[in-house]
Amino acid sequence: MTRLSRTGIEYAHGGGRIGYAWNLWTGCSNTACPCRADCWALAMCRRYGWPQEPTLKTDDERVLRAPLGMTTPARFLVQFTSDFLDPKIDWGRREQIWCRVQECPRHQFLFLTKQYGAAEEFFGERAVLPNVWVGASICDYKSGRPAVNSLSRLNRMGWHTWLSVEPLLTRDVAQGIGTPKALATIEWMVVGALTRNGRTVGQTVGGTRPALVERLIWFAPEAGVGVWLKSNLEPIIQQVTDPRSGEPFRSVTDWQDPVGGKEQGIETVE
Repeated sequence: MTRLSRTGIEYAHGGGRIGYAWNLWTGCSNTACPCRADCWALAMCRRYGWPQEPTLKTDDERVLRAPLGMTTPARFLVQFTSDFLDPKIDWGRREQIWCRVQECPRHQFLFLTKQYGAAEEFFGERAVLPNVWVGASICDYKSGRPAVNSLSRLNRMGWHTWLSVEPLLTRDVAQGIGTPKALATIEWMVVGALTRNGRTVGQTVGGTRPALVERLIWFAPEAGVGVWLKSNLEPIIQQVTDPRSGEPFRSVTDWQDPVGGKEQGIETVE
């Protein structure tokens, strides 16, 4: 059995579960993405010498079977080194992943994509699974509105939905997401700063500004959205007002709701 690695993505852990990277391919073909120059998936490709075009891993068959051999309930980040719905990957491979998800109801699976229409097509024609969270990644106004619209429709079908806003690039991204009513169909939101080489980019050189973070999260309490502030926001978070208290944040740890809330009766992995 292939042993999966615990992911270094901080929000993957919590609620009684350990998070694992579950990646059958690497690379991304979305050349029109506004954050491609700072794309995390492509940065991983450069770091480990993987192809930047979508390419199946040599051990993809063994990786596909890995969740079956894990008896402790875990959390899997599905295809975060690429896009689960990248059009250059054969549709049949996604169906194989989905079959494995159906066979593992004890585990939790987080999907994240920038192919919003394809996400509606893929998940919209399937029976809702309570252990699956459908996520959309955005970084600016242009991507915000279609992402939230697609997630809203999937949420009304019964799917768990979440939003990843990283890197937070433009001041109008909050307007792109829409009203508190629209945001209410998103159950959980991860917010992160612009980073390069693992470091938060400074405000004076184009990095994420505190006002952007504040504007983005302001309606989250009213909409009932869980929020996870990533650690890369730490350099600026004390300049951001917490909408729940009206006081400045002391640390990002002041607001880090785990995905799905706290789950009871789950044995943790040592």
